[in-house]
Amino acid sequence: MLLGGLLYALMAKLATSLQLLIDDRSRDRVMGLYALCWFGTVPVGALVLGTLAHTWGPSRAVLVFGSLTVGYAILIGLIHRAKGMSAITRETDGVPN
Repeated sequence: MLLGGLLYALMAKLATSLQLLIDDRSRDRVMGLYALCWFGTVPVGALVLGTLAHTWGPSRAVLVFGSLTVGYAILIGLIHRAKGMSAITRETDGVPN
């Protein structure tokens, strides 16, 4: 129950931060992509995870998905670091996005 509450707090923080960071002209498109990424990929991931759990067992399937998630987060962090970008904002030199 605690993790569920923390997940909803994270989602609210991310949505709020995203809306504050993007330009008003592109907010609808960006929020649509945000919703697609958060909610639209869950059925596909559940299908793949269920198939892996049926084949390998639930523990291995969750381990594989967790490892992929951590690996992807590290990759994105390294890309941001290489480009000199912070996790939240980036320098635009006064040029609108």
